[in-house]
Amino acid sequence: MKMTKIYEGTHQWIMFGRDENKPANIVDSNQYAVRTANRCLLLEPGGSELFAPMMAAVLHHAPVEQITDLFASHQDPDVISSLGLWDQALSNAKLHAPAIWEGFLRHFGCESIEYVPIPDNGGTIKL
Repeated sequence: MKMTKIYEGTHQWIMFGRDENKPANIVDSNQYAVRTANRCLLLEPGGSELFAPMMAAVLHHAPVEQITDLFASHQDPDVISSLGLWDQALSNAKLHAPAIWEGFLRHFGCESIEYVPIPDNGGTIKL
């Protein structure tokens, strides 16, 4: 999976995606990570078919125990269908997503990960 560091300072902003080697029948999507000294937030962690390469790519930047937060802007499979796999891999993480999508997101699995609904007027994720 292609990785591009967009910003490095007090935190890192990393983009994953735009992979030329992905199968042609998979929608191209971009995943992101924001990394602080001891926490990592994954934004739009991707579909289930991307879980293994995404996990491997993220582990180049953060150990699994520091992946503490996931963010999904909406419920589409290319954005978050890997949730059930992340749920098995992460023992202490939170999923931040719009409250309106909770019923859809639960279909992807969310037993270990704590769901934190984002109200319509927005919110803040503190790392």
